[in-house]
Amino acid sequence: MKRVLILCAVLAPVSRLRAEEAKPWPPLKTGEFWYRAVEGHGRTEGFMRLTVDKPEGGGLKATWELKVAYPGGHYAEKRSMEVDGRRNFIRAAMEVEAGPSGEAEWSEEKKGVTGRGSKIPSAKKEEVLIDTGRQSSAALTVVLAATAIREERTPDLEFTEINVAGVPSLAGKVIISCLGPEELAWEEKTLKVWKYEIQRATRPSGFAWVTDEGAIAQFEWGQGSLLILSSTPTRDLFKEIPGAVKDISTARDTLVLQGDFPGFSPQEMFEHHTKPELLVQWWAPKAEIGDRAGGAHVLSWPEQKWILRGEITDWQPGKKFGFTWKWDHEPKEKGALTVGIEFDAAAAGGTRMTITQGPYADTEDAKAERAGHVEGWKFCAAKLKALKDK
Repeated sequence: MKRVLILCAVLAPVSRLRAEEAKPWPPLKTGEFWYRAVEGHGRTEGFMRLTVDKPEGGGLKATWELKVAYPGGHYAEKRSMEVDGRRNFIRAAMEVEAGPSGEAEWSEEKKGVTGRGSKIPSAKKEEVLIDTGRQSSAALTVVLAATAIREERTPDLEFTEINVAGVPSLAGKVIISCLGPEELAWEEKTLKVWKYEIQRATRPSGFAWVTDEGAIAQFEWGQGSLLILSSTPTRDLFKEIPGAVKDISTARDTLVLQGDFPGFSPQEMFEHHTKPELLVQWWAPKAEIGDRAGGAHVLSWPEQKWILRGEITDWQPGKKFGFTWKWDHEPKEKGALTVGIEFDAAAAGGTRMTITQGPYADTEDAKAERAGHVEGWKFCAAKLKALKDK
């Protein structure tokens, strides 16, 4: 099922810097650009290829191909966006491997009727219809769309996401702001760039580092993962990553993952989930964890300003550990999830870990959230398992 959003762009005077310190996002530089996809701990896990072309008569055409590996699987997508010389949005398309796929036309929304190929109005309120998928690729879509549709070169741009019925989406506002100039170490050079923050009301911020010429030198797209510009093609960097846990769920509202961890006793596995100095080796960079049921369970990613906050619900050393799960950036009305983790001796030695998380609602947003949690657990569990391989 397609997930369709309308992005209403409003130029807004919300700059954090003085006018002389802020710089509007420059027009995209044309050409072919290769990127290394790198996760937060520096391991290369895939590639992206971005091609930007300005056809005769004006306009812009951008296409990108992204393929990244995560433990036990991978994600691949192809996207394209076209705008003509009179700022008519022609089309945006998306193709996703092993996931939902869809295609949508850029359009203007009038009285609930979508007219394809219509011109973006010259007024400050601009509306775009776009089919969007995962958070990471959606954020990059917003960035590319913003650079294509802007007439006034102001440092800040504000979007409000609403669904096709005209109701504000959970994502709420998206604000692109200039944070100022920086120097970025790149290969054997130092690039002078401008840093931009892409804020989403209910999701962690993304960041982009852009040169004066309009080349995106680096893009942070979630969980500390980066797309880093490369001077050479990067397609061969994609490598499959073995998984540590498998999804064995049988119910839609509950996620169940299970895997064996050789070399870990059940007590060691329990301690790697409950002792901050051990947990930070494979999950969050900062942790505050109580020592009994009812205690605090707070994980944070300071650079991304992410905080996962909960309360310990089950404390059985060497056997079970449970806690509630809610991100600070989520709407207050959204209920917390519950996580239960069991540690059992595996038949072949080591520990069999079983993770149960839920309940999830039967909505498109909840399905996407659940899929993200599957990937997140697989990714982190692989890092936990690798601790015994060092």
